[in-house]
Amino acid sequence: STRTRWNIAADSFVSINSSLGDGLSNAGDRVILRNAGGTIIDAMSWGTNGTVLNPSVQTVPYGYSIRRPNLSQDTDKAGDWFATESPTPGR
Repeated sequence: STRTRWNIAADSFVSINSSLGDGLSNAGDRVILRNAGGTIIDAMSWGTNGTVLNPSVQTVPYGYSIRRPNLSQDTDKAGDWFATESPTPGR
């Protein structure tokens, strides 16, 4: 449903072919990306979840996405992220 909501081209969308546990909460949650060896590559948290970023990224309205404006800068702070109504996967 994510891909179709924003009309994301199939070749720009990567499915992990598995569930994300019990899903992601709009009110607050976290995402942690690890490489094949288990090393954390990137992580962020939003809303009521401050386990990765404290303070966390603010929640966004339904239909919005959170993204980094500058992919080459990662300060591990909530300010690295902002809300966008039209996500651009992979950019």
